[in-house]
Amino acid sequence: MRRTGWVCLAAFFAACGDRRVTGDPGLGTGPSMAPRRLRPSVAPPAGIVAWPPDAGFVEAAHSLPLMTDLGGPVLDRPVAVTITFANDPDRALDEALAGFLSTSTWLATVGPEYGVLGLDHLEVELPQDAPSRLSDLSAQRLLQSLLASGELPGGAPDGGVAPEYVYLLYVPKRTAFDVSGQPLCDVSSGGYHFELIGAGLDVPYAVLKACASPGATDGELLARAASHELIGAATDPYPFSNPAWRIFDLQNPYAYFGGEVGDLCENLSPQWQEGAFQKLQRVWSNAAAKAGGDPCRPAVGSYFGAGVSPATAVQAPAGSTIHFQLTGWSTAPVPNWRLSAYSFPLAGSFDGAPTLSRDTLADGDSADLTVTVPRGTPSGSMALIGVDSTQATGAPQPAVTTALALVIVP
Repeated sequence: MRRTGWVCLAAFFAACGDRRVTGDPGLGTGPSMAPRRLRPSVAPPAGIVAWPPDAGFVEAAHSLPLMTDLGGPVLDRPVAVTITFANDPDRALDEALAGFLSTSTWLATVGPEYGVLGLDHLEVELPQDAPSRLSDLSAQRLLQSLLASGELPGGAPDGGVAPEYVYLLYVPKRTAFDVSGQPLCDVSSGGYHFELIGAGLDVPYAVLKACASPGATDGELLARAASHELIGAATDPYPFSNPAWRIFDLQNPYAYFGGEVGDLCENLSPQWQEGAFQKLQRVWSNAAAKAGGDPCRPAVGSYFGAGVSPATAVQAPAGSTIHFQLTGWSTAPVPNWRLSAYSFPLAGSFDGAPTLSRDTLADGDSADLTVTVPRGTPSGSMALIGVDSTQATGAPQPAVTTALALVIVP
């Protein structure tokens, strides 16, 4: 399962460099005035040999990355403000999502580890239709206007303890939406979140859209996007000015995967299924990662994948060849799984033409990943390599996990 466009989008203004909106006098960099509450301190595929059931199974040794607490605030009980346009055919779905998530097992499972203890919600139905085209800049201007006019709550704190609003702007499917000069659905699986800074405000917001995907319904697409961006906005509400939970070390390949708690489980299947909304975003758990089990919560069965060594960036000059060692691991006996490797097309990247010494793996097995730096590759270029582990399960979607390797040209 290869998603090559969305890398770094969830924090495209922060982890991927300073790409703030400029040229809009209403979106300046003035001091933050937002109230902030600190957080409380199946059969195998054809040709693949199944792993035999073994009561003496011992999980192979492996290491997993950990989310970093960068010290910024977490929203312990955010209020999800669902904002919809009059011509959005999915308005009812959009408005039902936050209510469902507020009482879900999903939230009770993924939130407390990061200090997110609950979710409130309210709906704002805009009387106007969405235009045929929007962008991140126009979305920020719209939100700023709605806050200034009082059509959205939170624009003028009354001196009391203000709620922790997260503004969720839903974009109809027929409205083209550009972010960083590219179509949203080309660089994201359905949304992103950031912070609106200016006019005495610093507030978290997200843009969400049902980006077409084969075999997926609007409800599934929106549930995936909303759960992803809500948990991201709650655990890292100010990714530019005051980041909280994320991997921000650019020597760590997972920083280029977006780096937030949902991003590390993004390129993974299956997702969590609950109630009327399916495919909720699973979320990275430091506690589970430290324990050596499935790092993505809620758990959905046996976890398997490939550990990569070295786990941090490898410096390699142009014309060189680099070798990474892969080690298979699983939390229970499972059939052997398929391996595939590819380069993510990031800005400033090169195609590392990755090759594998074998195309299947099992718990405890080893494989070699070879990455080549083409001659003449400029200094500062990098290659982010994805290694997918895929296993047919008989379900509509195969089980997939992704490991990462990173090469940087000095």
